[in-house]
Amino acid sequence: MASKQSTWSPLPEPAPWNTDKGAARFGEIVVFIDGRTETAGILEFAGVLAEEHGARLISVFMQPEPAVTPSETFARGKGILSVIEVHQAQLERIEAEHRALFEDIVRHHGLRSESEWRSLPYLSSEVGVHAYYADLVVIARPEPAAQIHPGRSGRAAVACEGRGRRSLGGRS
Repeated sequence: MASKQSTWSPLPEPAPWNTDKGAARFGEIVVFIDGRTETAGILEFAGVLAEEHGARLISVFMQPEPAVTPSETFARGKGILSVIEVHQAQLERIEAEHRALFEDIVRHHGLRSESEWRSLPYLSSEVGVHAYYADLVVIARPEPAAQIHPGRSGRAAVACEGRGRRSLGGRS
């Protein structure tokens, strides 16, 4: 029977178990968010998990791809600089809103002071590094348009794959 373990990666070390509750304890939880999914719910979910486990919460903001209008594609000369400035201002506003929400969650749940906010540019190759070193990874994934329910714009997918841990599946 073929092993699913990669030939180049070390064998995973087991997650520490809390024998009182019979549950794994997580020291670091990473939550990935972007400007396209509903952020409050996914941050709240990650905050509750971090509070329950006494974990450090790290929010990684994936800067969204700039939304370019058809008229902006015709910008030339100084018009290009104007388009870039408008897009940068939009991105800074989106990131500031998400960061403030993250800081509120950290305060509300009394999370560890080492909790931090990180921001990555669109299509950054560093995404995997953040996930690899975490004990638990939480991501928001939008539902297909036909399946969106009022008041719920996305689902949380929780993976416990960092450092060879188990997977926990999705949450609606």
